Amino acid sequence: KPFNPHLFINNAVSNIICSVAFGQRFEYSKKKFMLLMELFGKSLQIQASIWAQLFNTFPRLMRRLPRPHQTVQHMLNDVKDFIRVEIKKHKQNWDPSDTRDYIDCFLNEINMGKVQAEDAFHDENLVMCVMVMDLFVAGSETTSTTLCWGFLYMAKYPEMQGKSQHIF
Repeated sequence: KPFNPHLFINNAVSNIICSVAFGQRFEYSKKKFMLLMELFGKSLQIQASIWAQLFNTFPRLMRRLPRPHQTVQHMLNDVKDFIRVEIKKHKQNWDPSDTRDYIDCFLNEINMGKVQAEDAFHDENLVMCVMVMDLFVAGSETTSTTLCWGFLYMAKYPEMQGKSQHIF
């Protein structure tokens, strides 16, 4: 029976990104993870819509109109809040000698004592790095789409399955 594996693959890829960024994977049924995936999915749909293109073309005009592009900002704020909570948890049990993930690496840089006030190593930039630096926004969707395409290609051309096993 045909099915679309994109959701399953996207969840798996996003969970791997969570383990790199936060040092933990989430249960797929956990509300926190489901909410995060829903926020990313909806914001990506809106960003790919005509409203986002209009906003990019006429930003001053579009800021005054209540449309879906404003919803994206609210969704991204929810994602930022989620990441801030994870950073706060990391700060509470942070051990500089035990680097577990991306957030710990960033906290190590912040607390080395060598950073200047204008440097890029501060909490709000950490939130943006985890969210924007291709970890979630681009990394999960790009990777899962590429994997889906690869699986589809191998389903259509079964002889490629054997070749790909030799490569990997």
